[in-house]
Amino acid sequence: NCDICSKVIIHTGRQSNSAYIDHDHKTEVVRGVLCASCNTIDGFIKGNECAEIWAKNYMNYLENPPLEIHGIH
Repeated sequence: NCDICSKVIIHTGRQSNSAYIDHDHKTEVVRGVLCASCNTIDGFIKGNECAEIWAKNYMNYLENPPLEIHGIH
């Protein structure tokens, strides 16, 4: 399972449920095993200059969608 979200993952091939070995690119120390989604988000957040502000903005966006229109799904 993914060490962040607990999604069931496999350890073969490149599929939507593939396992990704997460490691520190500077020290090369392995941290864990991630699913594709968590691996992608992890990479994005590390590449963002202010990940904490981005995360707060994202949570605010989910709680208060700017284009929320009732009746449209």
